[in-house]
Amino acid sequence: MNDDPQYRAMLTYDIEDYSQRNNTDQYALQSAMIRLLDLAAGAAGLGLLDWKRQQQGDGEFVVLPPAIHPARLLGPFTDALRQAIDAHNASPQPRLRLRLAIHAGPIHVDGPAGSPGRHAVESGRLVNADALRAALRAVKDANLGVIISDTFYTDYVGQGYGGPPADQFRRIKAKVKQQEYVAYVHLPGHNVHAVPELGEFDADGGEKAVHGEQPPQGRQVSVDGDWYGGNSYNVSGGGNNFAGRDIITKPGQKPSP
Repeated sequence: MNDDPQYRAMLTYDIEDYSQRNNTDQYALQSAMIRLLDLAAGAAGLGLLDWKRQQQGDGEFVVLPPAIHPARLLGPFTDALRQAIDAHNASPQPRLRLRLAIHAGPIHVDGPAGSPGRHAVESGRLVNADALRAALRAVKDANLGVIISDTFYTDYVGQGYGGPPADQFRRIKAKVKQQEYVAYVHLPGHNVHAVPELGEFDADGGEKAVHGEQPPQGRQVSVDGDWYGGNSYNVSGGGNNFAGRDIITKPGQKPSP
């Protein structure tokens, strides 16, 4: 056994509302989950033979081989996975909705009972974050919710290695089992910044602009043509002050006091 830690990309995924399904549906969802993940991995060129997989009933923890660049878990892979799930849900089968956590860091790949290490634990914690669950509850049409760690965002999304642009991720706090992490939520095909239910989870006390910066006084955050601001910080300008609520206006439209 090699007990030296190795830097690896990893993902954890879990079926949303799995426990609410009957036995037959759970069996069908497990089968669909494995098939669609394998399909998406193949479409993204991630391979499958060297995956170290730890099945968990309604989900799976996967350690990727060292040859796979961590950034490849975003972009083509998440796009292919969302398309595969959408196609599955268009057929008369039990609806599958998936939560996916993506992380990277040094772990003990071949432990006595899995892959120990705090980064493996973090991946498992993030997939169960209340913020990710809240996003899927709020956006009923979303079939895939993605959460990435703060370090993964900084090292890969923020460095322009491809995949969704930085402004498609929302910085949140994830508190699970007495541990708190900063992470980023992404809803492929949906505007995560337009989900007011995530306000209580925002890592900086309110929505921030791209790259986690505080919006300057008197301005709001523009995302896809919509303007957001004032949900838990003060925005002042033009003689008006806004605080304690969401303000959503269109470009060129002044927010009402």
